[in-house]
Amino acid sequence: MEEKRRQKQEKKEKNKKKEKKKEEKKPEEPEVSIPAGELEEPSKKKKHKKKKSKSSGDPSS
Repeated sequence: MEEKRRQKQEKKEKNKKKEKKKEEKKPEEPEVSIPAGELEEPSKKKKHKKKKSKSSGDPSS
């Protein structure tokens, strides 16, 4: 009996954790991915520009 009860408790906790993860992910993902995408785009462009200007504007290359 004790073992079965413990297993049930563990299952409940695991399910709770799973649901929590789902709940956390759902609201988080769109919010995070949008600003992350917005932040990444300009930073990526800037990086590319820097690389380009370095390769084309570098007198040593």
